[in-house]
Amino acid sequence: MSKWMKNLMLVIFALVFLATWGDVPASASTPITPYGSARFQSNIATIDVSKVPAKYRSIWLSAIQAWNRTGVFTFQLANGTDAQVTAKVTSAIGGSYTGMTYLTVDNQGYIAKAECDINNQTLKSFHYANFEWVNVAEHELGHAIGLNHNPGRASVMYAANRFYSIQKVDTVAVQRLYASSPDRISIGSRRKRIYDPVLDVRIKRSFDKSLALGPTAGHDTEHLKGPTTLIEIAIQTNRILAMMADLSE
Repeated sequence: MSKWMKNLMLVIFALVFLATWGDVPASASTPITPYGSARFQSNIATIDVSKVPAKYRSIWLSAIQAWNRTGVFTFQLANGTDAQVTAKVTSAIGGSYTGMTYLTVDNQGYIAKAECDINNQTLKSFHYANFEWVNVAEHELGHAIGLNHNPGRASVMYAANRFYSIQKVDTVAVQRLYASSPDRISIGSRRKRIYDPVLDVRIKRSFDKSLALGPTAGHDTEHLKGPTTLIEIAIQTNRILAMMADLSE
């Protein structure tokens, strides 16, 4: 077999490898996003972004548009105290957190108010890219809708999400939540505060170790089923390219 033909076969192998190993495991291993029983009365809620400084407002507007495009929930812009959701930017929630959502649930089990915060200081300190800021904002809006944290990485509602926008596992969860009845109680309103931890990109080191050594204590083993992030795909691509270089010599 000629060197040219051998290299062509390796390129085809690499493309198939990434297509079948990079996409399937992420969707197969991530469960439907968990949710509670509390929700808005309908899948439409008003949101106020007027308190957000102008330089950050586009982050929240992009996150709102992302949810609206899914068709499973709609946020309508409104100003003032009558808005059901208030979006903010603050550093007061602590340097270990990217965001926080504060929910108030009425005695009928419906969400009455939601405050969604993103932490500009933490996001800057850990060098989140603009699209990652939007992902965090989408995550906080997911809490406002009624979603809980997803244990799988391939979800906007993963607790330390940084890389993922809204996924099908998230939209299916919203559809199911709003097709169900709220948890009607008679003991007055309830309040819930949800904090979301920062994800340091240096976590790449744990990806490398896990891929080389297999499951170890303290590591999320979901990614062992295949590269489910851009970082892991890059690692595998580099390995394939190195193998191609060796065989072509």
